[in-house]
Amino acid sequence: MKHIMRALCLAACALAALTGCGQTAERPAQEQAQALVTGQRCAGAAAAVTPEYAALCETVTAPLTAAEDGSVSSFRAPGQPDGTRYLDCVSTVENTGDTALDLKTGLYFYCEDGDTRYDGCLVLTETADGARLEEAGSLPPGQTARVHYALPVPADVSAAQLTVSLVLPDSGARYTAPLTGCAPPLAGTLVPGDSLTTGSGAVLTVQSCSAGTEAAARTEAGGGMSLLPATDGNRLLDLVVAVEPDGAQQAGTLYGGLVWADGTGTRGVLALEADGAMQYGGALTPGETATTHLLFELADGTDAAACLYVDGAFYAVADE
Repeated sequence: MKHIMRALCLAACALAALTGCGQTAERPAQEQAQALVTGQRCAGAAAAVTPEYAALCETVTAPLTAAEDGSVSSFRAPGQPDGTRYLDCVSTVENTGDTALDLKTGLYFYCEDGDTRYDGCLVLTETADGARLEEAGSLPPGQTARVHYALPVPADVSAAQLTVSLVLPDSGARYTAPLTGCAPPLAGTLVPGDSLTTGSGAVLTVQSCSAGTEAAARTEAGGGMSLLPATDGNRLLDLVVAVEPDGAQQAGTLYGGLVWADGTGTRGVLALEADGAMQYGGALTPGETATTHLLFELADGTDAAACLYVDGAFYAVADE
């Protein structure tokens, strides 16, 4: 039985107002730019920022989901033209100062395409479990948050044309890099047979990672179902992961994934083999190993590798 794979299911696509990142009256004079390196901490007087990655994407989404139907928390900016994309600059921000840090105005990202600057942005924080996005507010002293600074850009902007810049609060320190150099830092590389134990106690074992015209169930629990790309001519990159839960857990809370290729990011769609089908969510049964698929729809001819996202870290997965 073959079904068309559904697109990434977005939970109620909340609207958020744009913040004028970099437009505050107290904007400091900028020093000569330093290199922005993902995974490298940039420390200032009021905050320390560790850029994780930047990627052009269709919408801004949380990395995980706790929804039983697999839907993903997402935001978009109001009043944007059709086809608008977002440059999602994801960072870990720590308030190292003595007062609350306003995440919307206390620091900012912007990007440039030649002489054109894009610096109006959505500023969103992840919940502690990574399953939802919320509009950013103030970060108390000593606290840390994973923050998305998402810059709307026109549909025809190429990732190869963009440079990304970060300005720290209360200083002129500026860090800049080409978008094509802003890939997520990797905690390691996984090959089929490798396992990871999550912070919640679940064991994830990579079974395979391959691209093809369909993604087929591997066990009887999947009912012989196959999923097909939503767009004719595209391929599916199918990352198959066996999950041994530690108690009652949702598959979507344990791991997620990203295909990052030359500055463009594609979030994976999670499918669970259960009850004779390939489902887009659902609870895992304690004591039983479940087979899951993280699916990425790619244009034919696209050469891209998948990254597994577990407990705040990215792992490259070797293709078969």
